[in-house]
Amino acid sequence: MGGCQTKQSKEVERRASSDVAPKQRERRVVLPEHVEVDLYCPEASSQEEVKKSEESRRIILKALEASVVFSGLEQEQKEGIVRSMEALEVPAQNLLIKQGDPGDAFYVVESGRFDILVDGERVAESSRGGSFGELALIMNQPRAASVLATEASLCWKIDRKPFRYFLASSSNTSLDEIFTDLKTVKILQGLPAAHLYKLAAHVSKEKFGAGSVIIKKGETGDKFYMLKKGVVECRRIGAEDARVELLAGSHFGERALTHRQPRACDVVAKTAAECITLSKSDFEALLGSASDAMDRQHVVNVVRASRSNRNLHPDKVYENLEKGFLGANETLPASEDHFIAVTKGRLILDRPAGIIRAVDEGESYDGPWSKGTAETDVEFYKLRKREAELSTTDFHQHTPEFFDSLDVGRTLGTGTFGRVKLATRGDETYALKLLVKQAMVDLNQAESVELERRILFKLRGHPFVLHCHATFQSKDVCFFVLEFVQGGELFSRVEGGVHEDEALFHSACVIDALDHIHAKAIVYRDLKPENVLIDNRGFARIVDFGFAKVLQKKTYTILGTPEYLSPECVLGKGYGFDVDLWAFGVLVYETLAGRSPFYASNPDDTMTVFRLIVAAKIKFPPKKHPTPLTQAFVTGLLARDLKERLGARHGAPSIKAHAFFSPIDFDNLRAKKLTPPYVPNLKTATDASLFDAYPEDMALKPYEGDNKIFSDFGPKVRFSSS
Repeated sequence: MGGCQTKQSKEVERRASSDVAPKQRERRVVLPEHVEVDLYCPEASSQEEVKKSEESRRIILKALEASVVFSGLEQEQKEGIVRSMEALEVPAQNLLIKQGDPGDAFYVVESGRFDILVDGERVAESSRGGSFGELALIMNQPRAASVLATEASLCWKIDRKPFRYFLASSSNTSLDEIFTDLKTVKILQGLPAAHLYKLAAHVSKEKFGAGSVIIKKGETGDKFYMLKKGVVECRRIGAEDARVELLAGSHFGERALTHRQPRACDVVAKTAAECITLSKSDFEALLGSASDAMDRQHVVNVVRASRSNRNLHPDKVYENLEKGFLGANETLPASEDHFIAVTKGRLILDRPAGIIRAVDEGESYDGPWSKGTAETDVEFYKLRKREAELSTTDFHQHTPEFFDSLDVGRTLGTGTFGRVKLATRGDETYALKLLVKQAMVDLNQAESVELERRILFKLRGHPFVLHCHATFQSKDVCFFVLEFVQGGELFSRVEGGVHEDEALFHSACVIDALDHIHAKAIVYRDLKPENVLIDNRGFARIVDFGFAKVLQKKTYTILGTPEYLSPECVLGKGYGFDVDLWAFGVLVYETLAGRSPFYASNPDDTMTVFRLIVAAKIKFPPKKHPTPLTQAFVTGLLARDLKERLGARHGAPSIKAHAFFSPIDFDNLRAKKLTPPYVPNLKTATDASLFDAYPEDMALKPYEGDNKIFSDFGPKVRFSSS
């Protein structure tokens, strides 16, 4: 709260360097509260400017600038929030906030005085210029303290939902505008939307005064410009010294993205101008060369031109194209399901029935071959077509008789909506996840269970992602029949920290799984040691996809475990796949140190956790001494500035390429040919001794609502919790 900010800020550095490892505990989980900009928000859409004096504006703005929640906002966004805050008069001795009530608003004090009370005891006060309730703007959590007006007071207030909608809307409007502008650039036309959004998220804004030289003829180009405001003039064009005037909406300097050629003319600002810029290095880091992007899009068009390939999704084709190289006389393995396009050289393919087919530069072949031989040096793109299909299939659903034959045993774990139990069927062993329908409906999470089912289907087949065998439903419960990963949670294993070799191995499994997850356009959003299980051979597995989401551009929903949220997530800036890579950095740190780098001694003090995250000062406890390489790896993953963060451009593949992982052959890891440094001590295939014991009684609230929302989840079965 506002009156305690100075004291709390001093605690940030002390707690960041603390060597106190937490005792095992169940960490607070934040359920999603959706504020996506495509949802109608009456509170936000009806929000009008509230008239204020200049003094009131100054007080509010100063309070916003002192708050962690507002620290990452642009000045225009802060001004917009100031304009929309409403006045609230609080009589003396009135309780403005009650401890334990749901938090839903943030307050700035213009006049008067408030006591901050915890369990009835006065711990602080807030007066003119103070603020309180900032956690309520980030997430729906019970109030940690009561706030009592000790004299007649005037506050300015903003509610959480309009605040978060405002941030999402203003941020997304800017992103969508840049995305729309990028679509008009010739060399970028045809790129998948996800790639354009990735570029849009990495552009910069630059302002130029009238008369400023933006580009100088003859210099090597390293930046592309889109003119948003003002007028610029291109001068000294060709031998004629021609001049061309460009207005807002124009773009220039695109040759910087395609060729390292000197600038062809001067570009001078005729008026004050504002440009959106993208550097050549950023473009290449994000997408590779522009020529490669154009080649890929051309191949997509060729693939899709065939009537037999109309069931292939163009974005999936683009994403799954593999670029390959062969030296003269090198061979290509046989294939039944590949499309191939040659961009350089000549490739000879042996087709069925002894037919030989030459594929020259600029040509393609769609069909089986028994052998391919490079007649010259060859560059090509190939596509395994089944990776790009618009899937209409689903889980292979077992019959209700299969479910009836399961012998359900002890509880392996519990969660917000149900629990996971051990189940056997003859020699087969499973983990049966039970989600209570009414509990999900009560917390507005019913749709997530069907999304989780679809996401598990999309991700199946990877050795470090939990496999789902089937799904069922009874009148009251949804069931996932999952593989039983019996080595227990990584959380239990890493208490106190583990040796670097073990941390390296577990981290390699996790980042390889994240690479697979992100390649399917899915953001996971709940990475933590509790959601990583160890199998009977010592390999790690990511589990629990209840918070996962298919993602094309930024999302703004706050959910997950507070200690694992990224700075941009906490600050309401929106996030993409990078939120998982930040959480991966936290997980690596916790694996080594035995605690999160943003651990607060009071687990309920979420705001202190968020201050630590935003400060992002990463220090290992004195008794933990990782190698300099490991420390550099972790601090690179947890860089506060997203653009400077390891993996910010190339994602998981660039993290896998870091020297930290040089001992790991990821192909052999995926094939489970490597020897894990830790193997659980298990006696039988049903040994669940590495899981904690839980009470077996299960509250099963009957579901009386409309079952339409669960209609596609799985076959109907009978189930009794007794």
